[in-house]
Amino acid sequence: MNDKPREWMDERLFALLLTALYAWLVLGTIRVHEPWRDEAQTWLIGRDASLAETFALLRYQAHPALWYLLVRPLARLGAPYAFMGLLHGLLAVGSAFLVLRFAPLPRLTRALLVFSFWMVWMYAVESRVYAVGILLMFLIAWRYPQRHEQPWRHGLLVALLFNSNLHMAFLAAGLSALFAWETVRARRADAAHGLALALMGAGALLLVWQFDFFRPPPDNMHGGSFVWSNPPSVILRGVTTAFFPGVQNFYGWLAPLALAMMALLFWTLRARPAALFLAAAHVVGVSLLLWLTSALSRHYGLFLLGGVFALWVAADGPDAGGRADFQKQRRAFLWGLNLCLAFSLYEGWKLNAMDRKHDFSGTRRMAEYIWREGLARYPIAVHRYAHLSSIAPYFPGRKFWYIGRGEWVTYVRQDAAHRRANEMSHEEAAALLEQQVPAGEPLLLLTDKPLKSVPPGFVPLHKVDETVRGTDEMCYLYARDVSRTGGGGLTGARSGFSTGTATTTRP
Repeated sequence: MNDKPREWMDERLFALLLTALYAWLVLGTIRVHEPWRDEAQTWLIGRDASLAETFALLRYQAHPALWYLLVRPLARLGAPYAFMGLLHGLLAVGSAFLVLRFAPLPRLTRALLVFSFWMVWMYAVESRVYAVGILLMFLIAWRYPQRHEQPWRHGLLVALLFNSNLHMAFLAAGLSALFAWETVRARRADAAHGLALALMGAGALLLVWQFDFFRPPPDNMHGGSFVWSNPPSVILRGVTTAFFPGVQNFYGWLAPLALAMMALLFWTLRARPAALFLAAAHVVGVSLLLWLTSALSRHYGLFLLGGVFALWVAADGPDAGGRADFQKQRRAFLWGLNLCLAFSLYEGWKLNAMDRKHDFSGTRRMAEYIWREGLARYPIAVHRYAHLSSIAPYFPGRKFWYIGRGEWVTYVRQDAAHRRANEMSHEEAAALLEQQVPAGEPLLLLTDKPLKSVPPGFVPLHKVDETVRGTDEMCYLYARDVSRTGGGGLTGARSGFSTGTATTTRP
């Protein structure tokens, strides 16, 4: 008679212990992780853009607003930059706990999943839009059996899922359509179900409004269109990498195994039509986005996690434990999934170890040098988007002169003007800077590559490039027409850039 309480306590202890281990690992890596430009952009938009400007910028960012709105209060209230990583890490810890505690999967599968590459590094350490969508997806899966008992909660979660990231919108649409069909079929004409459907509809409309009915801005980086340039093979690469992360360059060797895993998932779910429909909506949606827009490796793991979600909700229903063929095929899929996740463990641990050992971006150490040497009071000109967005969060209240655009900014708009500025050569940028700033003005210049020919009056000061791995965010700092003081500072008159601001204390 006491077996069930003991089993419940064992499950809770299992989840708590592994969640604590997961949190220790992930938050420890986040503490030393150097955010790169895509992470920093969210903080800078939240810190420096008005709310109206934020929504206007999202059309260029190609992401809905939820993650930006979560970060915005931290940035606006002056919280340390590191708080964004902490917030993101806590979202990842929440997802891990939900899987470990509530997912209807064997313990081994749950443990392997949360410590796999996708959940222990890609969607945990890098502070991007995906973690909030994954948390919402697992919250929906957890409370899925109660969706008609508390429909307003289901409707709210789906509405938020619409606005977490664009890749989750297809799953949210599938959940909305399925809930509407179930409501009509069962004739649940009550206010609670009406409210749930209204919330889902509002979430979808808000997403459509943010993307102006999915019409790209006419001045975006791609000439007023989407990319439309990826071969269909990117879908195969994405599915393969989802199951076998780290094999992008030779994914063809493992593609048959990955396709077999995906086919086995769909074959298993055929006994659960609702879960099969959700899996299909998600896979088709992510595939279309990879093909028609951007096919970046960080999107690939959503194939795998969406499949786990479908398998999770497949446990719902009056015959959830029935049909021997379903259980047999489910076990076969889980054995294959365990092998894939075991393969993924190495990549996850490797990336955490590398992130702790090497700089992910050189901008944090460069910012520390600038503050330590007393150089922060001088204007800083930057060339290339990487350095502008990556270094600006370390200088609250400070703007940087972006050479290619000829203006003081922190975040950049991903528009045609930005693209031209970013593609300008270092020699062209140096020549343009000579026209923008009168000779003799004290000035710092930050580039991502050493200048082949240092312009007249400039001297190299510092570089950060020896431990940077995996990104292009290496830093080279030059100073113009100044003399070094004994303490490494600069002497000379203040810059004539009257619109620039400076801070004199380190953040």
